[in-house]
Amino acid sequence: MLTITATNNLLAVILAGISLAVFPARLYGANLECPAFAPPKIDIRIGPLTNKIDTTKSLEQVRAAAKGPHPSPVVGAYLGALQFGIQIDDSVRKIGTGGFCATPEYAKLKLSLGRIIYIPREFIDDPCLRSLARDHEAKHADADAKALDIARPAIESTLQEALRRATTDANASRAEALATLTREIQMGVNRALDDMTAVRERLDAEIDSPAEIEHLRTSCEGRAMPRAGD
Repeated sequence: MLTITATNNLLAVILAGISLAVFPARLYGANLECPAFAPPKIDIRIGPLTNKIDTTKSLEQVRAAAKGPHPSPVVGAYLGALQFGIQIDDSVRKIGTGGFCATPEYAKLKLSLGRIIYIPREFIDDPCLRSLARDHEAKHADADAKALDIARPAIESTLQEALRRATTDANASRAEALATLTREIQMGVNRALDDMTAVRERLDAEIDSPAEIEHLRTSCEGRAMPRAGD
């Protein structure tokens, strides 16, 4: 059984993909294609969401952590960690031409999303600012969960296509057949997560609407706005 694990951090709508530099050799000559085998069973499971509120960072640290241009005021920060683990049956068959074909019977993908909302410690003793920061960042946290739910069908189809590519051509050895399988799976999942990033960016833009920014500026008698010298 092959096991692939990774964590993608989602901060300021950035998904850090994984890379793999494996280029297995291929057989050359006639009959390079693998015969048709039963397609593997794909099982995708999304674990329960985990949530945490962190109040240990200063307002200055939160503002410094914000990547890219952000409309004022910055009232908090959100960090999402999308973890995924893949278990793949590592069955390989040797065909008549001497090549080796990966023939996985199953592929299990588990996704879990950990969400952290950062509220500046200067806001803790101000109920209005604390609620303002928590409620705004919670909208971004919910956008992550929604993006994952929207992306699930695409993740499944991408995984199916990756498995098809990995089991089409014969390889020179069992190890190379498994390396091809691993590479295609990782690349396929990363492509699906890139698509999820696009969905996340759209949802974030909808959250940070002019009306929402005005709400942040004027709520709590404008105390969230940077003061002179900040």
